[in-house]
Amino acid sequence: MKFHTQDVPFLLGCRMQHHLFTSYPLNASILTLVVLLGTLPSWAQETDEDPLTLPETIVEGEQESDPDEEPIAPPQIPSPVDFQPPSIIPPPNQTTPGSLLEGTVFSSPAVEGYYAESSTTGTLLDIPDLELPMTVDVVSEEVIEDQQILNFTETLRNVPGVVQAGDGIFGDRFFIRGLEVRSRDFRKNGFLDPTYTPRDFANIERVEILKGPASVLYGSAAPSGTVNVITKKPLDAEFTDFNFQFGSFGQDRYVLDNNGYVTSDGKVLYRFIGAYENTGSFRDFASTERFLLAPSIRWLVSPDTMITWEVEIARNDRLGDTGIPAINGDPLALPIERYVGEPANDFLHTEDYRTSVVLNHRFNEDWSLYAGASTVFYEFPGSQTYPVAQVGPTQFFRLRQDFQDQENSSSLIVNLTGDLCLGGLKHKVLFGTEQVYYDTESFFGGNNLDFFDAANPVYNNPPVGPVAFSTNYPVFRQVRHGYYFQDLVELNKHWQVLGGVRFDEVDLTYDRNMIRTEQRFERTTPRVGVVFQPIPDTLMTYFSYSRSFNPPGGGGFGPTNDPRLAELGESYEVGIKTRFLDYLILHAAGYHITRENVPYQQQVLPFGFFQTGTERSQGAEIELVGKISERWDLIANYAYTDTRLTDASNPDIFFGQRQRNVPYNQSSIWSRYDLVDNGCQTIGAALGYVYVGDRTADVPGTVILDSYTRWDAGMYYRQGPIDAALYLENIFDIRYAASSINEFQIYPGAPFSARAQIGVRF
Repeated sequence: MKFHTQDVPFLLGCRMQHHLFTSYPLNASILTLVVLLGTLPSWAQETDEDPLTLPETIVEGEQESDPDEEPIAPPQIPSPVDFQPPSIIPPPNQTTPGSLLEGTVFSSPAVEGYYAESSTTGTLLDIPDLELPMTVDVVSEEVIEDQQILNFTETLRNVPGVVQAGDGIFGDRFFIRGLEVRSRDFRKNGFLDPTYTPRDFANIERVEILKGPASVLYGSAAPSGTVNVITKKPLDAEFTDFNFQFGSFGQDRYVLDNNGYVTSDGKVLYRFIGAYENTGSFRDFASTERFLLAPSIRWLVSPDTMITWEVEIARNDRLGDTGIPAINGDPLALPIERYVGEPANDFLHTEDYRTSVVLNHRFNEDWSLYAGASTVFYEFPGSQTYPVAQVGPTQFFRLRQDFQDQENSSSLIVNLTGDLCLGGLKHKVLFGTEQVYYDTESFFGGNNLDFFDAANPVYNNPPVGPVAFSTNYPVFRQVRHGYYFQDLVELNKHWQVLGGVRFDEVDLTYDRNMIRTEQRFERTTPRVGVVFQPIPDTLMTYFSYSRSFNPPGGGGFGPTNDPRLAELGESYEVGIKTRFLDYLILHAAGYHITRENVPYQQQVLPFGFFQTGTERSQGAEIELVGKISERWDLIANYAYTDTRLTDASNPDIFFGQRQRNVPYNQSSIWSRYDLVDNGCQTIGAALGYVYVGDRTADVPGTVILDSYTRWDAGMYYRQGPIDAALYLENIFDIRYAASSINEFQIYPGAPFSARAQIGVRF
C-alpha cells in the first residue's frame, strides 16, 4: 500500500485535535497546575535565560495611584476554544525533536520516489550518492509497491547489469556484472545473512546493491558486489495497514503492518508485520506456501541513545522446480509447463529464525557509535528429481537426491565514526570490527531412476525403498575476525578521496568422509576512490579501485576432501553522475573485474562445486532514475557485459567461454505517470519493458537462450485510506527462456499474468 508522508501531519493532527477536545477538562486541570507551579523539576534544565519574575503587587492604601495613568486591564483568560496544548508536553507522535528517531549517521532516510539521495551499504555511513566513488543501486519501497515485487528475481529489471542465475532450489541467486552472487552472501541491515530461504518482501523497506568488491567493509564478499536488505523499522507514528493480493495461478497473499507506541511518552515504539501467501504456478504441479512474522521494538533511551530489536520467523514450502531440459539444442522444445521431476516425492522446505539487537549512541555532533549483534538459524530439508543425461531424442536419465542442510550464524559488529580536522583537511573516519561464527551440516543421499520420457511423462515412479543418507556429508565450522578503517577526506569543495583497508582472519574446520581438514586464511583488502565535482551536488566524476576476499563457506563441497579455495577479486571502475531537473539522476560507469578460484556447480549434485581458473568481466552501464516532473517517475537503464573464463583448469572445455545467463546487452524501462494527484485522490498508470540479449545456457556453451523483449504495465488508484493497484506481466504473452543452470535445467519465463492488490490504512 502506498502511503504518502504528507498525509502524516493531517492524520495525526486530526487525531490530536480530537483527543484535546474530548478530554478538555483533564487537560485544562493539568495545564492550570503547570502554569501555577511554573517549570516542573522533571522538565527543568539549566538555562542562561532570566528566571521567571512575578509582577509587583500593590496593596490598596499603601501607595496613591496616578489619576492620569491608564487603568490596568484585567488579565485575559483563554477560552476552551482558544486553548492550545503547551509545547512542554510532546504528544506521542512528536518525540523529542533532534533525537535519534529522526535518523542516525549509520542509516539512510526513507526514500521518496524512485531515486535514493543517499545510502549506507557502500560506506556503512549515510553518504549522498553524488559523493560516492562507486555504484550503489537502490530499489526503493515505492518501486517495490508499484511493481508489486514479491521476490528478488522481480527486482532485477531495476538494476543494470544484474540478471537471473536460474535456480529453483537455491533462492535469491543472480549475477551482478557477470559474476555470481549467492543467496548466502547477502547482508540484512549490514549483518551476514546466510540462508537459501527466498526472502519475503513484506518486511523489506528497500534493497541496496553495491557493485564491485566490498571486502574492505564486509570481509567475505564476492568481487561482483554485495546485496544489503534494509528491513522496516518502528516509526514515530500510529497506523495499521492491511493488504490483500490476488492474481493468476490461484495466488492469494495477505499482509498486515501494525505500528504504534508501547509507552505513553512515545519513547518505546513497536512494529509488527505478518504475511501469508499461497499460490500456484504456470508450471505443472508447482505451488508455494509461505509465511512471515516480523516483530520489532525501538527504545529511545535518551535523545542520543536508541536500541532496536528485530525478530524474523520465515517458513517456505514449495515443490522445487528444476526447469526443463533442452531437446536437440532447443531450450523451449518442450511445453513450458512440463515438469520433469516426481511431483509425489519432490519438495523443498526452508525455515529461518533470526534476531538482531542494535545500539546507536551519539556522543556529540561529531562522534557516534553503532554496536549490533545478530543470529540466524536456518534449516533446509528437501528432495529433488531431475535429468542428468540424455539417452534418446526425448528420453533422459534422472537422479533423485534427498538432502538436509542446517546452518547457524552469529555476528557482532561495532562501528565508531567521527568528524575531525587533520592537516587542515576535513575527515570523516570510521573504525570497525566484525566477528562472525558460522557452521553448517549437510546430509546427502541419492538413487538413479529409470528412463524418463519428457515428451510423454509418466509420474509417481519413485525409486524402490527409502533413500539412505551416506557418510559423504560435509560439516563446516568457520570463525571470522575482521578489523577495518575508512577515511573520507574533503580536499576542497571539488575534490574528495575515500580510502579504506580491512584485515581478516578466518579459521575453517571442514569434515567430510570422516576426515578433518583445518585451514587458516589471512587477508588484507584495500579500497581507494577519488571524486571530482566540477559542479557540487550536480555533476561529479569518480575513479575507484578495490579488492575482494571470499573464503569458503558452507552449503557446498568440492570433489576432494579439501574445501574450496578462497575467491579473490580485483576491480577498477570509472564513472560520472549528474543531476537533471533537480530530481533526475544520470549515472554512467565502466568497469573491469577479475575473479580467481571461480566455483561452478556440479551437474549431478546441487551442493557440489568445482573450481576452475580465473574469470574476467568488463563492461559499461548507464541508468537514468528519478522524477521527470512531480507526477512522472522513471527508471531507465542499459548494460553491456562481457564475462569470460580467461585461465581455466580445463582449457579444452572452459577457456574463453562466456558465463552462463549473462547477455552482452540488456536494458529496461519502467515509467509511472499520475494522471490525478491532488492530495485526496491519486490515479496513475505505468508501462515498462525488459530486454535481455541471447545467452549461453551452460558454461561449455552448447545451448543458447534466445533474446527476448517483455512488456509489463501497472494501474493505480488511491482515495483516502484505500489503495488499489493492478500489475500486468508479459502483456503480449511471449514465450521465452528466463535463465538456466545447464542444458538439463532451463527455466521458462511466465506467460501473461496479472495480480491485483487492495489495501486499507486504519
